[in-house]
Amino acid sequence: MNSIGMIVPVYNVKEEYLRECIDSLLAQTYKNIHIYIVDDKSQGWCARLCDEIGMLDERITVIHHEMNKGLPGARNTGMDHCDTEWVTFVDGDDWVDNNMCARFVQYLEDSKNDPDVYIFSGYRSYPDHEEGNKNEEGIKTYKSRTQIEQLQVDALTTFIIGKPDNIVPFDSAWGKFFKRSYLVENDIEFRDLPFREDGMYFQEVTEYTANVVYSPGLLYHYRMCQNSMVNVYRKNAPQELDKYLGMLWDFAERKGKGRAYYRAIYGAAFFAMQTVITNYFYNSKCDLSWLERRKACTEYFQKKYFIGVFSEFPLKTIKKNHRIKMMLLRCRCYGGIQILRNVYLKIHKRTCFE
Repeated sequence: MNSIGMIVPVYNVKEEYLRECIDSLLAQTYKNIHIYIVDDKSQGWCARLCDEIGMLDERITVIHHEMNKGLPGARNTGMDHCDTEWVTFVDGDDWVDNNMCARFVQYLEDSKNDPDVYIFSGYRSYPDHEEGNKNEEGIKTYKSRTQIEQLQVDALTTFIIGKPDNIVPFDSAWGKFFKRSYLVENDIEFRDLPFREDGMYFQEVTEYTANVVYSPGLLYHYRMCQNSMVNVYRKNAPQELDKYLGMLWDFAERKGKGRAYYRAIYGAAFFAMQTVITNYFYNSKCDLSWLERRKACTEYFQKKYFIGVFSEFPLKTIKKNHRIKMMLLRCRCYGGIQILRNVYLKIHKRTCFE
């Protein structure tokens, strides 16, 4: 009863991080678990490490990809091999509290509820401290379509208009228990997206259910690493963001979503604008001139996903820390976004894991 599959995608994860991750899963006080390590065509040393770790416990299965499929593909492979009642996703460089599964199973037994999706929270973990959402209320149950559609909207807009203390997203792939039969029956899988694949997954996974539970327990530790904090140059960033936002827009049209949902897409587009500026248009590796960058940026932001950002989110309605970014975007001072990003990185980079 209540068997739990834990899918761990791995691609060249540092040995100490991967071992800490798997140790935290094997240390679960609830024992009816199985761990699926999916090696996404890592370098030889990491692939061998996965096999070595796989020998530690009979509850570990190691799957090797013959070609790199990316994070979405690795998670889908884990799902293909998983045969447990419940499934959860854990990134290979993160770790969890040893009572994560026990807390979930205890909820099932005490509440007599049988949710399709159970959401919990966690921390952004730095070498010297951790940050988690504060002042959250108790367990919430979402069973009506109105409630669940509001949850979908909140997932897209929580950082722009949500509570100031909410710094950990709840639409990530981690921090969830999913009923595997529900995922299989509705043919839900991770889309081939290089950007925000977990956010798109959350929208689809909550579309067909009438039973979602949110618990404020902080049980997951998301490791903040330096390589996730730098301005990585991505020459395909505009196309990647087009794919994500286009998929959201298509989802809204297919499901007949209302105005509130399209407004939420503009909220997601607000962050996409910042991403494409820092990862491409105003990245130091971009070979366009400053005038060409500004022109290309302005033209790119004429797409339908962006045109409602400013009208749907007046300055007074958004979080204070985002107002200056919104003003810069309104004035087409795109380089200012990059400057703010560089200052942020300078302040925070040294506090992250290597």
